[in-house]
Amino acid sequence: MPCPIVFFPGVMGSRLYFPNANLYWDPDSTWQMLWWMPVWPKRRDRDNRRDLHFLQPAGVLIDPADDGVSAEETALGWGGVVWSYYGTYLRALRGLAADGQAHAVGYDWRQDLRWLGEYAAAKLWKCLDDTGADRLWVATHSMGGLVARAALRFDRDLAERVEKVVHVCQPSVGAVVLYRRLFTGLMREFDEGLAFRILLGNSRAGFVGNMSGQPGPLQLLPSRFFAGQPAWHGHLDAGTAFDDLYAGAASPPGLLDATLGLADDIAADLRARVDDVNGFHAWLGDPKPAAGGPETWLVYGTGVKTEVAIGFDGGSARPGLSLHGDGTVPVASACALGLPDDRMLAVADMVHADACNHRSVLDHTARIFA
Repeated sequence: MPCPIVFFPGVMGSRLYFPNANLYWDPDSTWQMLWWMPVWPKRRDRDNRRDLHFLQPAGVLIDPADDGVSAEETALGWGGVVWSYYGTYLRALRGLAADGQAHAVGYDWRQDLRWLGEYAAAKLWKCLDDTGADRLWVATHSMGGLVARAALRFDRDLAERVEKVVHVCQPSVGAVVLYRRLFTGLMREFDEGLAFRILLGNSRAGFVGNMSGQPGPLQLLPSRFFAGQPAWHGHLDAGTAFDDLYAGAASPPGLLDATLGLADDIAADLRARVDDVNGFHAWLGDPKPAAGGPETWLVYGTGVKTEVAIGFDGGSARPGLSLHGDGTVPVASACALGLPDDRMLAVADMVHADACNHRSVLDHTARIFA
């Protein structure tokens, strides 16, 4: 029998309002995003760091992103997610859910994933209460998969009430591209999207400054469960312990680079974030689903040039590229969920950011939830 479906979007895929700065994070609106651009003399990288800092309050938007969204769909939470990323997918989920009950859960993606797990667990229980359903189905994209996993880790009773889960492009054990960006900033050579390069930091100092104030995104660094030979990081093969990889005094590989000359507040934030990465990975645990949990599927991309490893040449980061990924998440990370082969569904030439608009993703989801 069909169940209500709850969808969790990826990082930066929820529409937020920041009251202290009177700014909107809304990639559906070019006008709203322009206000974030650090263009001198009106705005600087440091202004974005301040306004995007996780201690600054932010709320998920309620209003729909598109005039075509009905009042009923708005009540399902659709206004809280980026419509251009997820509108097609939500409409497809609505056709599969019991009584069209396809809920979207926007969330403050800056926050610690452990806190987001608690938040997501409350949303799942609310959906059960509101619909009166015995069971739910869950669909996720990207970081939303870790949010859902954190919810089930936070409240183990939920595992008995979630029947099926479909993860799309989950960075199950992290993404190498994030580690590289902490040494280079966003680069034209490797990182598409001029606006996001400028906004998030096209210099190393700018990117590190922004990320140091955002625990959730920084927890997407590769975890100790990111396996493979050779390792994604050459220092691991050379004997560096994973616990020393991010916080080590030597940089690279450590992220606490004294030569970067960070301001005291940024350096303190970065140290707090880095010191916590291992703790988060240990808390979330092995990505393989526990026995007796929800029936789980993974839809992942391959055939797109992706950073799967990193090396350093005289201290300069040198990404190792392959076609084993979706442009952001390597296959090795996505498939670390360790599901049976018929539960891990590869989609060729699927780009990470546009995955939920991809015909094959829609088809796989329909078959799973049929």
